[in-house]
Amino acid sequence: MRRSPHTASRAGFTIVELLVALSVLAVGVLALAGTAALLLRAETRAFGDQRAAAILADRVERVAATTCVDGAGGATVRGVTEQWTTWTVDGVHWLADSVRWSAPGDGARSAGVATPVRCAP
Repeated sequence: MRRSPHTASRAGFTIVELLVALSVLAVGVLALAGTAALLLRAETRAFGDQRAAAILADRVERVAATTCVDGAGGATVRGVTEQWTTWTVDGVHWLADSVRWSAPGDGARSAGVATPVRCAP
């Protein structure tokens, strides 16, 4: 007994359906790859920002732990350049500190702080 072509069930996919499915899959994979690259860049930027904040906080603590002496200094450690200055105005001791570094794909970045500091007695 033969079945007519209209009543026969299809067993499988056509080539066009497979090509459409593969195209949708390829677009999805490319979108995920682009997102992964953006996340890596953001993670690198956040790491640099965190390191700069730690350096600035460390300098504030160091100046606060010493006697009030006006001065300046700087250093470069592992690609991060720090420059700081302390001075006294009307009995208030001040600290200005800046940190510069470069992030891959992001160029030069910087952070800074200027704050009054209570010195150690």
